[in-house]
Amino acid sequence: MVIGNSSLEQYWLAYLRREYQTFTNRVNFTWSNDLSLAEVLSKAARLPPQTSIFYFLLTVDARGEPHVQGQALAALHEVANAPIFGFGDYELGHGIVGGPLNPTDALGRQAANVAVRILKGKALSAVCSKEIHSHCTGVQDMRGQFLACLYAHQANLSRGAKEPLGV
Repeated sequence: MVIGNSSLEQYWLAYLRREYQTFTNRVNFTWSNDLSLAEVLSKAARLPPQTSIFYFLLTVDARGEPHVQGQALAALHEVANAPIFGFGDYELGHGIVGGPLNPTDALGRQAANVAVRILKGKALSAVCSKEIHSHCTGVQDMRGQFLACLYAHQANLSRGAKEPLGV
């Protein structure tokens, strides 16, 4: 799990660890928040078979060095020996193989529409009563065959197999 060490990333790290706790008996998670980008890249170049990488966010590494989002992902893509998954549609074509991605343009438009409604005097309760949903869709780039392998492996795990899949 590629995630940095800024205060924002620490927030998301705690959240993700709580959310993924239920999978720890089937999936081995390795978190990158205590590594420099150079260390992340070194580890990504020599991952064991049946490993995948989930790129979440890397703006500040463990050494306190800031990194530009797209550049860190591109550097990871150059060296990784495993498929890289992400969470935003803006990462597709920049190193990730796909998966259920958040449609960031659509979410931004929804947020802007809510803001406009509030600025036009709509009651906050009327605006907030409608939940904004992210309708993630499975998308992939030309290396999508990695997805088929991963999903087949996940299906085996859901049937009770005990073999862990490193992330």
